[in-house]
Amino acid sequence: MYDEEQLLSNPLKRKKYQGFWYILLLLTLLLYATCFVAFVPVSLPSFGRWLWFSRGIDFSFMVVGDWGREGHHHQKKVANAMAVVARQTNPRFIISTGDNFYDYGVSSARDKQWNSSFESIYDSWLKNIPWYAVLGNHDHLGNLTAQVVYSNRSERWNMPRPFFSLPVTSRFGEEYLFVFLDTTPFIKDSYGEAARRNGRQNWRLQLSWLEKLLNSSTSRRIFIVGHHNLYSSSIAGERGREELRILLKPILDKYSSRIVAYISGHEHSLQHLQPYGMDGMDHFISGGGSKTDPLKDPPKESRQYWYDCCKVLPFGLSEKDKPRALFRASKHGFFVFKLYRSELIAEVYSQKAKLLYSYNKKILP
Repeated sequence: MYDEEQLLSNPLKRKKYQGFWYILLLLTLLLYATCFVAFVPVSLPSFGRWLWFSRGIDFSFMVVGDWGREGHHHQKKVANAMAVVARQTNPRFIISTGDNFYDYGVSSARDKQWNSSFESIYDSWLKNIPWYAVLGNHDHLGNLTAQVVYSNRSERWNMPRPFFSLPVTSRFGEEYLFVFLDTTPFIKDSYGEAARRNGRQNWRLQLSWLEKLLNSSTSRRIFIVGHHNLYSSSIAGERGREELRILLKPILDKYSSRIVAYISGHEHSLQHLQPYGMDGMDHFISGGGSKTDPLKDPPKESRQYWYDCCKVLPFGLSEKDKPRALFRASKHGFFVFKLYRSELIAEVYSQKAKLLYSYNKKILP
């Protein structure tokens, strides 16, 4: 009997021959793909992005602020939750938005708080993740130079100077720029006076440095990190800082097309704000590292007053083109930012490692 007749009369053999042709087709496609990569003038990273990783994550990072209380006020619980989430998200680094040590900073690079508020608290899966930190107002009541010097003693603590920048190249070749500011010298209160007098911090010099940095950078994905927030969704607490809206905001506005977000702490809560509406720069407040503060809405009849005077953004507003607050919680927790080729995902986690909020935003390729 001829092979053709056998195939028609024996279904098992027909399936066997069909499997052979499927394997042959797969090998042909694999050979074609190999030749394409070898001979077509396209780099492997860009080929990978185009073919395999169109939705692949570039990298992720965590943000926590207002934390240094020797494990008290839920600090250790937040740290444990960060370790749990770190196992899942594999952050490239952790950003601290300041007030690293309460209530009066540290006295030296050998201060016991380095262990009791930092090294022994953020352990487990956080041990080998580098930190990049800014100074908070409470840090300026201590020896701010000690937090810079500790960078030479620690394998994970990074603060080369009170304000600095960090260029990051992702695994797909995208260029990011992280800018870390020391906002306390801008503030007209006793903390600001201490920063300008004891720390000899010159806010004019810092603004000049920032302007030159942003002007010379070619990155289209910039994150600005500072301790103080410019805006708030609550009339409790300090309601954002007018000094920063006067001095810092003009520079942020000038380069807003390339700045993805301004990230801060100071207010002991978790917030996501859109002062310019949906199409503008996002502001994130991550100040839930330990002790939390209440959130309070302005009375209905005085909402416009609070917005005019202090830029308190209305919470729950549905108009996407108006200043608004999208999320807020007076909870202990932290942020995780995930960066993709053309998308940012911001997530908020509680001290129980529970996802509280998630936000997606398209960003420039």
